[in-house]
Amino acid sequence: MTGKSSARSNKSGKNKISSVATPTRRNLVVQEEILATKHEILKENYENLEKDYKSIEESFKQMNEMNEIMKFQYQKQIKELEEKILSLLKDLEKERSEKEEYMKEMKGMISEKEAIINDLSVKNQELLIAKEEEVEKLKKMENKYAELKERFDAAESQCSFLKSLFDAENLAGLGSSDVAFENEVIVVEDYNVTIKNEVIMVDDHNVNNTPTGMYVCS
Repeated sequence: MTGKSSARSNKSGKNKISSVATPTRRNLVVQEEILATKHEILKENYENLEKDYKSIEESFKQMNEMNEIMKFQYQKQIKELEEKILSLLKDLEKERSEKEEYMKEMKGMISEKEAIINDLSVKNQELLIAKEEEVEKLKKMENKYAELKERFDAAESQCSFLKSLFDAENLAGLGSSDVAFENEVIVVEDYNVTIKNEVIMVDDHNVNNTPTGMYVCS
């Protein structure tokens, strides 16, 4: 009886222990599952972070490559721009020199033009003065010519008159010495005449009765 009872008691004790230990194991299992889940999550997060890091690293590498390419392009563009600027500066300097030379030539041409204009103005003034003098001389000559023509016409008229008298004397066969006519006309004898039928007419006697003007009529 005792043995049976003790066996029963042992059996009942084991049941008590197993009943007490069961919740603890469950908790451990749950905790292990939670930890495993967290571990999986952390592992997944780590893998994602690692992937993101690699992606960022790759992007950063690409950005560096693009930066180098852009830097090279910018340096190339800057170099080309500097060359263009230098070329433009040279062209501007050349144009400035040409402009200065052109302005110098223009000033010289303007000075030469002004000198020519002044010279022409002086010459034109001289020509105008000379023309006025020539016109004045021409007027004087015309007046003198008119006066001489008037005197010549008068002398020619007197010569015609004297010639008619001389011809009349020749026809009459009369010899005569010097004869004084009106209007202060002197007829020279035939033997004093160098050309046949030539008559010398003198007018405008001075105080001493010397002739101041003489005309030869033939």
